[in-house]
Amino acid sequence: MGFRRLRVWRNSLPRFSLIVSEMEERYSQMANPQMRESQRAAQLWSLLVLAARNQQILTYSTVHNLTGIATVGVGGCLGPIIHYCRDHKLPWLTVLVVNEETGLPGDAFMEAAKKEYGDKLDIFVLQSRVFAYDWFKTEIPSPSDFERYCS
Repeated sequence: MGFRRLRVWRNSLPRFSLIVSEMEERYSQMANPQMRESQRAAQLWSLLVLAARNQQILTYSTVHNLTGIATVGVGGCLGPIIHYCRDHKLPWLTVLVVNEETGLPGDAFMEAAKKEYGDKLDIFVLQSRVFAYDWFKTEIPSPSDFERYCS
């Protein structure tokens, strides 16, 4: 009986190794998630809606600290949100994220806003519109809603 158990155990060892390696791979993916840009945009949407509700301005560093998105990568994740807001005729939520030094939104936002508003561009008015809008009556976009705006 003892030899039979040993033989069964030895025969199942390769299968056990395969299971362990699959578990390690899954854990590695969970420990180092690689979210797509559209998924990050959906994540940021909720954060920005909460900031709007609380009438808060967020810095790029604050967004980094709250989400784990690298500070230099935050702007890229905000891009799909600004396009979504523009296409759905919503106030531009991304106006709430500003540079720590200048107190203004990033260059990509400013460029898009200047194209849209020209000389009438007033960041404080745009921020006020975001604060005043009832974001809870707006349907929450899913990552797939942002896919078309991602590069």
